[in-house]
Amino acid sequence: KKNNISAGIPKGYDCADVSSLVNIKANNAAGIETSSEKLKDFESEHERLSVNSTDNSVGKNYKIATVDFITDTEGENFRKSVEGYSNTEKWSRSENRTNTLEMLSNAENVSPGSVMMWKNPNNPNLDSSNGWTGHAATVLAREFDSNGNVIGVVVIQGHTNGTSTELSYISFTTDGKFRINNHLDVFLGDFNGMYEIEKKQDNEKKCAK
Repeated sequence: KKNNISAGIPKGYDCADVSSLVNIKANNAAGIETSSEKLKDFESEHERLSVNSTDNSVGKNYKIATVDFITDTEGENFRKSVEGYSNTEKWSRSENRTNTLEMLSNAENVSPGSVMMWKNPNNPNLDSSNGWTGHAATVLAREFDSNGNVIGVVVIQGHTNGTSTELSYISFTTDGKFRINNHLDVFLGDFNGMYEIEKKQDNEKKCAK
């Protein structure tokens, strides 16, 4: 199920922009300073947009992209916390997929604010001029089974060209009773893993998950 929302998010914001803004707003609400320089630049640009109603998207020099997450192997702004798997075939049964789903079922690996990331396997150079590069969705809430395992999440996600910002439910199980049509494998592209915004050492200084 998907529900389109606005929540004060500019229409021109794509998926990575929305994930970044959610992180910034949560930090501000909790009185936590944003330490990433890239996020600070994005925040300044967002504030400029808020007083200039004729704009609805961040300038290219300040924009956050899925490529920023995927290529940040040093964890300068985005830290990968759970590995992904190749989803070249729907309902893949690869060993990597099984391991990923096991990690996602652990509540310590999936917390509100975590960013789920996909990448386009047909665009290995992550060239935005050659089609879509990836997709980001931020976890807002988790669903648990009777054993305390995470079986699904509610995410907020934007879309390229600002078509909409929406809330969606994603299931981590293939059991039909858990809304199989919104299963993780339904999403296009390879699931690249879970990310935390900002450096690991910075996140460890913040409030607990």
